[in-house]
Amino acid sequence: MNQQSNDSQISAGLIITVVLLLSIGYAILRYHEMSIANSTQKFDDDEITTDQELEERLLNIGRQVVKSVAVQQRIQQDEFMKMWKTLPTW
Repeated sequence: MNQQSNDSQISAGLIITVVLLLSIGYAILRYHEMSIANSTQKFDDDEITTDQELEERLLNIGRQVVKSVAVQQRIQQDEFMKMWKTLPTW
């Protein structure tokens, strides 16, 4: 294995590790924001809330989750393409 290929594998592994650590940290920090105190009292029998503030909070959390997943997928796609370009052609 040549040095450039080895460096690419190390940087790819490092980036994936950093992304995973950031994801874990993000999840831990967001736990408080996503928790709902007395949640059984916040929803009716049809699992619908009449609390406008809670509804907006849940929608915002959903938006953040979608954005986070999109960013992580983009990072993985970019890293895959970088690694793909370093592979030998036959």
